[in-house]
Amino acid sequence: MDKKNTPKKKRLLILVIALVLVALIGVTSYFLKRYISRNKNPLSGRECSPAVGEEIAEVKKYEIEKYGVVFDYPQNYVIGADVSENDRCNRVTSGEVGENCLVEVSLKPEDNDFIPSINFYLLEGVDSVNIIGMLSSIKFNPEKKVWEKHETIGDTGSVTQQLSVWGYTQDRNSIFKSESGGSQGGDYFYIIPLDEENRVAIFSVPKFKRIRCDLIEDKTKQKKCYDFYIEVIDKYNNGKLPSCNTWLPDKYIKWMYLDGEDIVRSFRKIST
Repeated sequence: MDKKNTPKKKRLLILVIALVLVALIGVTSYFLKRYISRNKNPLSGRECSPAVGEEIAEVKKYEIEKYGVVFDYPQNYVIGADVSENDRCNRVTSGEVGENCLVEVSLKPEDNDFIPSINFYLLEGVDSVNIIGMLSSIKFNPEKKVWEKHETIGDTGSVTQQLSVWGYTQDRNSIFKSESGGSQGGDYFYIIPLDEENRVAIFSVPKFKRIRCDLIEDKTKQKKCYDFYIEVIDKYNNGKLPSCNTWLPDKYIKWMYLDGEDIVRSFRKIST
């Protein structure tokens, strides 16, 4: 036996064993992290919402008997105050709203004046819908019988995108999804045409938002707003303020509104 090669072989064997151990530790760590992330949110410790297709546990129903529609929402959500008649549906219409706006309801995942809300709208007639953003609009094309998003590109250019069916409500009505926003934030919009009644149901769910503590005149309330914002930044953004202050972190928005699309899918007509 060649004694000179023995130390080299031992070192090679030790190196191989070490590499195998490192690989095993890496694989174990990867699957352990996946298991934890699927069962608990590492940011807040709250249990994750059910997967798509499952029912939301402990829900309440928001019934609008006058128009025969209903949707579910989690028990921790808070229904907002009634919107004044002059301001109703102004986020999803243009011009004179009149009698076209039948309902506007806001929902928040907690009782907090400073956070954005999920909104539900019910309008009379597809022609009354016009969701306007800073550089875009979403509306129905009566000639082609399709929903479209029109975007302005540069000074003169524009692009028109036909919306495709994104999903279905609990009673199999089609849902069209798009997004729109401006300098203070943006939302996902879920459009549900109710063809038999010539009505349109719309949900908006926050995508990115800025809270304007600086516009609050009451100094006590303004301080509470800033304290809330700092708390959110510490918890969801490692204490790092964004380049443009008072934008809510993406992690916070995604986590707080996890149930948004489940609420949308739960929409249905009241059974008679």
